[in-house]
Amino acid sequence: MSKLKLLFGAALALMAFAAVSTSASAAYTAEISPAGEIEGISNGRVTFGSGPEIECNLTLYSNLNSSVSVEVGASLGSVTEVEIEECEGGSGVVVLNLPWSLTIAAILGTAPDNMTGLLFDINNASFNLSVFEGIVNCLYQGTAGALLAAVDTGTNTYSTGNIEVLEEIQLPKHSGSFLCPGEGGLEGEFSVEPSQSITVR
Repeated sequence: MSKLKLLFGAALALMAFAAVSTSASAAYTAEISPAGEIEGISNGRVTFGSGPEIECNLTLYSNLNSSVSVEVGASLGSVTEVEIEECEGGSGVVVLNLPWSLTIAAILGTAPDNMTGLLFDINNASFNLSVFEGIVNCLYQGTAGALLAAVDTGTNTYSTGNIEVLEEIQLPKHSGSFLCPGEGGLEGEFSVEPSQSITVR
């Protein structure tokens, strides 16, 4: 299964956070078009959990801001709905606490003319895994990190690439049986539709 590892290894993530430049702290503005309602369609199955594991096809429906301050903590928008289909490995997955807000965690490269992507946080992400015919339920909740790749198209303008959930992200157990691991992983890669154009000023 093709996966963005939702979305680098621990060393790369540390490098990415270190890549927040002094120019980015000047709070450039990113104009995003067409923005608004977008879909993140999983490239293959997304893996939930790390003990029991369930793999599903996912579509994330999100609302993307048309103007974003290029600085840590700025809002990108929110995930408003999650469609789950064709799960394997358990009785099912239920996502909770929608909408999930999206905020910038780090800028990769330097703004405005040499960005390679954005690390962002999916805040208060929450999912319940049901296994063994629903006898065991494991609820995980926390912040998941993700990478939005940016492809340079010239003159401070970029197009969006895939979204990848960082594979080292482990959400803590919020509730569930003693059979549930203390942390639940989330891993997958998503294509952004429609493609977005980002201009940094």
